[in-house]
Amino acid sequence: MSKIVDFAAAAAEELKSRFADEPQSEFLAWLQLALRREAMVTVAYDDHYIRKQIRTLEDRGVPVQVTQIVHRALASAWAQEEGHQHYLKAVLDAVNPPESFLGKLAASFQGTLGTIEGRTIGDLASSDRFARAKARLALALGSLIQDVPDFVSEIQGMSFESFAFLNADLEETAIHGYQRMRVLLRILQDQSDFRVETTLRWDLERLVRDETYHNGLFNFLGHLFDQPPPGDPAGWAGGSTVSAVSAATQAVNNGIRAAQMLAYKQDHIQDAISTIPANNEVIKKDAFIMQLSRWAREKYSQVRAA
Repeated sequence: MSKIVDFAAAAAEELKSRFADEPQSEFLAWLQLALRREAMVTVAYDDHYIRKQIRTLEDRGVPVQVTQIVHRALASAWAQEEGHQHYLKAVLDAVNPPESFLGKLAASFQGTLGTIEGRTIGDLASSDRFARAKARLALALGSLIQDVPDFVSEIQGMSFESFAFLNADLEETAIHGYQRMRVLLRILQDQSDFRVETTLRWDLERLVRDETYHNGLFNFLGHLFDQPPPGDPAGWAGGSTVSAVSAATQAVNNGIRAAQMLAYKQDHIQDAISTIPANNEVIKKDAFIMQLSRWAREKYSQVRAA
């Protein structure tokens, strides 16, 4: 398991402990962390940066027919991540917790970060660019993502393989985060105040499927150079024949399709090429979100009165 995944797991345990008696607050904490992560990822996936990575593949002899497929797949993943960002922002806006309450949660984030960042901070002095970037990303996940440009600078200096594996790690942390939100949703719905109908259950399942696909996609792309392309034992820079390019193109298409099938199965395969909708009016009227908003306002009033 990578350091960033280790960090995220430790942070999840700290949040679970801090909010052991208040699943509402833990749910809100995960909602904010998820929005920050999606904002960071949409920067790192931006087409400007993706094109730079694609050019490194072309420089290594990967046929343009193959790089075009990879580019389309990454652009589609970026669109889904941007959709996640819009959706999560709409949910958070609908809950609309008071600023003072958000400040309290932010303080909890910083306390959580402070208990575990020592496990990661040593890597910042590492001479290994990949290790440094992973450490900085891990710390940023708990510190308001203030250094995104620095990460992007680090990421763009990586090989394509390192870039892919780092993003696979980020996607794995997202999967764990959304799965925890699903657990918290079930816990809350066992309480009388929150025993209401909500589309969040299906939306969170969709988010998990999307991130599972992205994780599989990046892991597949990270292994792209593990062996010569099909039909071309000379390697990617070996002067590919037409038949070899066709075989390589088919292999990459098959790899992407396999990642989609693993995530979406046949029942939801259409979601592989679409984005989660973010209908603000529908989200505002969701019974669970309305109750969570009421709870946050009441909690804020108690804190202010104290």
